Amino acid sequence: MLRRILVSVSHSPAAAAQSRIAVELARQHNAKITGCAIVDVDRIGMVGPAPVGAFSYRVRLIEARLRDATKDANDSLIALGDECKRANVVYQAVSLRGDTDETLSSVWRFQDLALIPTRPWSPGERNADDVAAVLHLIAMGLRPMLAVPEQSEWKPASTLVALSGSLDSAKAFKQFVQSDLCPDANLHLVTAGKPKSGESPDRLLDKAEAYAIDHGFKVSKSSLPSGSDRTTTLLEEAERVDAGVIVIGSSYRRFLAFEQFGSHATGILERSKVPVFVSH
Repeated sequence: MLRRILVSVSHSPAAAAQSRIAVELARQHNAKITGCAIVDVDRIGMVGPAPVGAFSYRVRLIEARLRDATKDANDSLIALGDECKRANVVYQAVSLRGDTDETLSSVWRFQDLALIPTRPWSPGERNADDVAAVLHLIAMGLRPMLAVPEQSEWKPASTLVALSGSLDSAKAFKQFVQSDLCPDANLHLVTAGKPKSGESPDRLLDKAEAYAIDHGFKVSKSSLPSGSDRTTTLLEEAERVDAGVIVIGSSYRRFLAFEQFGSHATGILERSKVPVFVSH
């Protein structure tokens, strides 16, 4: 059940898509939206050492950047609020100062789903972060998350679910099903290569199919060769079935270490043209 949606607002190029998708989900599920903008004072204050005699200039520079960041945050919150108002969606704006990780984690605690741009762009920053920032947030515990790429739309009629045979992959699949995020979607279940569980791809897909059917979903299945690039295999399959959402699982330890799954997650988040649901 989806009742609370957290939107991490920014002036990211994906902000418009992020707002549209959040509002569509809120209307569909009668959910509330919390828009959260965080001005990271310490990060904004990293302007480098001041040369002799230029300390006052450094102070003024930091103050100007903080003013710009605060304006960015407020403008982004207002824009999301206006969209919620037009759609008659309950909205709460939260503007805070503090460490981005700690503050966002605190706000997230009592939310059901977080919407984050695939390339976050914090208030006051001159450049966007890369997808490693998203993986970092996932590793911190901001799950489930819907990572939103620029110019994406919410078209969940078909959803690709990547199953690896791991417990984390199964947890993500079950959480997506149980969340009822896309209740009318056809779930396209796929494996790429040999499952980690040691069972055959067909057996894994059959088990997942039975679970999805018991929850009222329509299902299709594909057992794909792993090839040399699993990310490309999954993305091409998602395009073939016109998937509007991709579901992937995460391992906390591997996300922290950016090991094998981290590389796949990075590739999917960097290259996907549709929202990516990440959980564990």
